[in-house]
Amino acid sequence: MDKIVQLARTYRGSKVLQDFVIKANKVELDKMISRMANNMIELMLDPYANYMIQILAKHCQPEQRLVLLQKIAPAMYRIACDKKGTYALQTIVSLISTHPEDILMKQALGNHVLELSLDIQGNHVIQKLINAVSVKNIEFIYQPLVDNFLEVATHSSGSLVFKQLIMKVDKIMQMKTTIIHLVCHEMENLVQDPYGNYVIQY
Repeated sequence: MDKIVQLARTYRGSKVLQDFVIKANKVELDKMISRMANNMIELMLDPYANYMIQILAKHCQPEQRLVLLQKIAPAMYRIACDKKGTYALQTIVSLISTHPEDILMKQALGNHVLELSLDIQGNHVIQKLINAVSVKNIEFIYQPLVDNFLEVATHSSGSLVFKQLIMKVDKIMQMKTTIIHLVCHEMENLVQDPYGNYVIQY
């Protein structure tokens, strides 16, 4: 195992690497990412290393961030639902700003949007993703939530996700109209539900 990986998984080591990342230039970060690449998933799930990954994500260039996403893509669903991993993933997702990142997220999580929206940890990743992904690429999140509207809207975590979706598509008339029709159709159920009534308020 690479010494950087070993260092990242200790309390003091993670702190040292966080300080290094803050001061590092692009070339130094490239080398660091390359050395950690094969261990990126376990680092995301580690109680100490995940903090270092969060700092790394904040100081990455978009192309470096894309490398991080590519390395964790096979385990992204598991990371999203993990108590430690979810925070590192939320940080990375919140910084997404390019089309290739949008496409990668669709490939990695497109089949898990509903499950994650109802998960106590995963819903936060979906909320971040809704805000980060471009409007033209929001369909892969929008459709499963709309297709399962009542289940999502009356769920403690799902209702929070739907709030973010409503705000995201506010200026997309077709999507907004569909949501309004769904709310009107399920009005009685939503009004009487402790979480669904908030969707009406949104």
